[in-house]
Amino acid sequence: MATMSAPVSGARLIRRMAAGAYLRGLAAVERGDFDQVLTQFRPDCKLIFVSRTALGARLSGRAGLLRWFERFGRLLPDPQFEVLRFVVGGPVWDQRIAAHVIIRSRVAGEPYQNQFAQFLTLRWGKVAEDVILEDTATWETPGAPSPPPGLAKPPSPHSPPHQPEAAADAACQRPARALALVRSPVRACHLVTVMVRAGPD
Repeated sequence: MATMSAPVSGARLIRRMAAGAYLRGLAAVERGDFDQVLTQFRPDCKLIFVSRTALGARLSGRAGLLRWFERFGRLLPDPQFEVLRFVVGGPVWDQRIAAHVIIRSRVAGEPYQNQFAQFLTLRWGKVAEDVILEDTATWETPGAPSPPPGLAKPPSPHSPPHQPEAAADAACQRPARALALVRSPVRACHLVTVMVRAGPD
């Protein structure tokens, strides 16, 4: 089950409630209960996953998000999450969350561990925007073949919102061949660390 190994920044009840809701969302992803996950999102929500892998996407609306989570479940089965840092700020009508999270899973039958930074904007407890930056350099392995055409370019605002399902499933069989948008393994961690230092007391 999703765990949080660091205290929530600040002691206000509203922040602890946000932390609880965040952990419940991660736990639902672990179970593959994506319908439950989507109840935490607004109908007009946006998701931006910064990555050149098959998970890279710019999506809006719950239908698009559901397809993305289903793809996530195929690429990273039985995930486990550990929250290392968690910061909450702002009023309930315009709340911001920054988290530094470890994910563990298996990819192509091999153990997989990575980290990502997640930045959420909430309106009255519902996610309006979800931005995720993963350390995609972790997907690389020496001598691995190049990713298939169409997965080597970073997503752009003018590109289709998600890769075709066939390309996504093909990428599942060659995970590392994935990419290097985050060239430094600590860059995503550094981003959320800055948020922690700047977060409210």
